[in-house]
Amino acid sequence: ELIDFYLERMVSLPLNILEDQDIHPRLCYAALRCVETLCRDWGPIIQSKYHVRILPVLAKLSCHPEHHRNQMHQAMAIIDCCHKCTPENLEPFLFAIVLKVRELCQSKSFLARAWAVSALGTVASSAQDRFTQFYETAMETLKDLLMRKYQVTRYNFKAKCLESISLIAAVIGKEKFQNDANQVMEVLVSILSCLKYHSTKIIIFKALENLFHCLGQDFSLFLKDLMPVLLLSCKLVGKKKNKGQSPQRSAEN
Repeated sequence: ELIDFYLERMVSLPLNILEDQDIHPRLCYAALRCVETLCRDWGPIIQSKYHVRILPVLAKLSCHPEHHRNQMHQAMAIIDCCHKCTPENLEPFLFAIVLKVRELCQSKSFLARAWAVSALGTVASSAQDRFTQFYETAMETLKDLLMRKYQVTRYNFKAKCLESISLIAAVIGKEKFQNDANQVMEVLVSILSCLKYHSTKIIIFKALENLFHCLGQDFSLFLKDLMPVLLLSCKLVGKKKNKGQSPQRSAEN
């Protein structure tokens, strides 16, 4: 009971700050970090008891377009709050949250956009079938970001887009996603074929797992183009692991 009493006060403090329309950017940053930490460290208690207060504040907050750090942490706070929200608790605020996340996806900041993209996938995963009505608008936003031209060093962002799309697809199901499947898989294969960073490949592999569960047997339609790229990726990983080893040790591996 004592913890609950102080927890309510801890939640109210940053939310009251964020509700102030004339909030200073640094104070906004501190309040958002506080909300992130509370949702992450005290979830799902925070989400079950205070989602009615937290979600509307995060959805309504409008960070200045030039305050990119605050936009990024707004997206991160949405992720931390929604991650352990039940579909029932999230549903009344879903429209406002999706609208805000799509707005953050258009940020001038690359990092803010990346976290907003991740937030869209997290919201879909938590909302489950309640997210169905937002499928078209969410996919429109993600595919627009995915199809833009980026330098190879920025392909981690494309991978994040694919991961978010795969999370949405896993929730929505094959019937609704199959119209977008060809385009998404084509981009995924093209990205995987030129990736050099293994951390980005891991994100792609997670997206592939989600898409496999979504498409089921229809996933086999893409194996002809996908398997050569996957096998080449495995070969490159093997070469990197063997690099620097003695010939005898390399042969043992």
